[in-house]
Amino acid sequence: MVREMSSPAFAPPVEALQEIDDLLEELTRITRSAQSPQVFHRELLDCAVRALGALAGAFWISEPADGWRPEVRVDQTGGSLFEGLQESSAHGVLLQTVARDPHARLVLPGTNDSGDGTPANPTDLLLLLCPVLTRPEGSPIGVLEVAQRGGASPATQQGYLRFLSALCDLAGDYHEQQQLRIWQDRAGRLGVVEQFAERAHASLDRAATAAAIANEGRRLTQSDRVSVAEFRRGKCRLLAVSGQEQVDRRANVVRRLEDLTQAVVAAGEPLWYGEQSPRLPPQISGPLQKYLDESHSQALAIIPLRAAPASDTAEASDPVGAVIVERFSGGTIDEAFRERVGSVSRQGGRALANAIEHESLPFFPLLRSWQKTRWMTQARQLPKTLLAVGAIGAAAAALALIPADFTISGQGALQPQIRREVFAGSDGLIAEVLTDHGQPCRKGETLAVLTRSQLDFESSRVQGELQTAAKRLAGVAAARLDSRPQTAIDREKYNQLAAEEEELKELLVNLEQQQGVLRRQKDELLVRSPIDGQVITWNVRELLESRPVQRGQALLSVADLSGPWVLEIEVPDDRVGHILAAQREIGPPLDVSFMLATAPGRTCHGTIEKVAMTTNLDKEQPAHVLITVAFDRAQVPQLRPGATAIPRIHCGRRALGYVWFHSVWEAVQKYVLF
Repeated sequence: MVREMSSPAFAPPVEALQEIDDLLEELTRITRSAQSPQVFHRELLDCAVRALGALAGAFWISEPADGWRPEVRVDQTGGSLFEGLQESSAHGVLLQTVARDPHARLVLPGTNDSGDGTPANPTDLLLLLCPVLTRPEGSPIGVLEVAQRGGASPATQQGYLRFLSALCDLAGDYHEQQQLRIWQDRAGRLGVVEQFAERAHASLDRAATAAAIANEGRRLTQSDRVSVAEFRRGKCRLLAVSGQEQVDRRANVVRRLEDLTQAVVAAGEPLWYGEQSPRLPPQISGPLQKYLDESHSQALAIIPLRAAPASDTAEASDPVGAVIVERFSGGTIDEAFRERVGSVSRQGGRALANAIEHESLPFFPLLRSWQKTRWMTQARQLPKTLLAVGAIGAAAAALALIPADFTISGQGALQPQIRREVFAGSDGLIAEVLTDHGQPCRKGETLAVLTRSQLDFESSRVQGELQTAAKRLAGVAAARLDSRPQTAIDREKYNQLAAEEEELKELLVNLEQQQGVLRRQKDELLVRSPIDGQVITWNVRELLESRPVQRGQALLSVADLSGPWVLEIEVPDDRVGHILAAQREIGPPLDVSFMLATAPGRTCHGTIEKVAMTTNLDKEQPAHVLITVAFDRAQVPQLRPGATAIPRIHCGRRALGYVWFHSVWEAVQKYVLF
């Protein structure tokens, strides 16, 4: 920043000149730096206002849509000086006139230069204006305007103009240096731009083109991330992100970027966001803020991609997508950065439009496949092609004509046919376990004993009340038999004893009924075997001792190991249809061959005995149907409940191709054709 200095109006002439020289040297040093134009214009205006002791100043730039607007301003008048000047059409004409004239101009208060009666200077201040031009073209960059107090002599006013002209000459040198840097940067990256264009146009595949634009564009723009989006049917869809093979469409940052890009493309104008960003409309500022909260970008540029940019003779084509350039460290957007992004957008727009137009051709997938296989019909490759076609035809004929055994498999386990689960008959705590794994038992034999403290308490209470009531009944009956009612009082007492005796008899009956109920409940505390057999539950004592149980809870299993055995097969629900169809065609029972996991190489045989009518829906495994297979137990020397078996259910003979690929065909029917 330019250091503070006192006003020349109050400083001694020698000191004022020295401060002005120092100020000009400081500004000259800044012109050779790489400061952004807006920062430099702020320094230029600050130098002019302080050196001249002015009240206000502004650097005006012209925009095609909004006319002249102050890019930077300094206003010490305490009012809205430049707002009024910006709204004045006469002042706009004055700025346009000054921009075409290379000389500084002084405008007195109330001066009318517009020709329509409107004062070009409606203020009571002296306006000094000077254009900032670049050499040698002399194209205007802007107009430096300073508002000075009136009353100065003509010689002093001419000194103001000469000083202002000197400042604007330095500003012109700065812009020439900036233009030179841009040209040097453009010349230095010609090779990179050419390489970018070659790789962007290397493929007509939309995804490959977008990936090339993103990755090569990141290197060209020297940014942290470049993304490419496609605009189709009013929606933006992200196609590629530099440094990533795939785009996670469910990520919040991707959805926020697509919303922002769609808003920018719909507006039709590029978005430049950095340290100094203009005020944006709400339809863009809202999605922009949501995306910045997710990505934390410091500088962001979203440029619509078009097949043909606007020219003097034709309008720009409709956008086909957008390129998004981001920087996460440093938010400065200079002219060199804009030039690089412009190169990416121009070449990338044409490349992406060509790829999209190419893929939109009718029957494009078939044409691309045919192009890939066209080399097979060339004369040199024709014998090999015919040999390959013949081999494929022979293989197809073999798959269609050669029959093979069609089998369905599942998960099998050996089980005794007669087996039962033993359930708890009542709530309680297991007090004693009277059996163990592998121990034989008879039907009705007690296997475990439950206890319930509340039941014991109720039994003791009812037994005590029953004994008390019996003793009271005996005493009342004896007293009634001994009494000889002669008087009215004696007869009343006799009647009371008789009534009490009947009441005690009823109480005894009720207590005996309660005792019977408690006895049955105690009997339910005994866990008994439902069949003759052996306990097949492992570690019964460790599993059940001192364990609280609820009524209906399975405690252990009992099976008759000496009786018939079966093979239980869990067949996936989508395979049962083949078994049912085979039963209708061949007729039951269907043959089943199985092999035990403990005896590989030994095949056993059986027949289907029963197919369950319902499908088991278990959260831990897929839906399946239980099939029971009967077999001769003599085939298996050592029978163990739950032994794993590998079954194959024979469903007749089918074509070899159907046997091998029926699962694939069924998947196509379910997920593609349905």
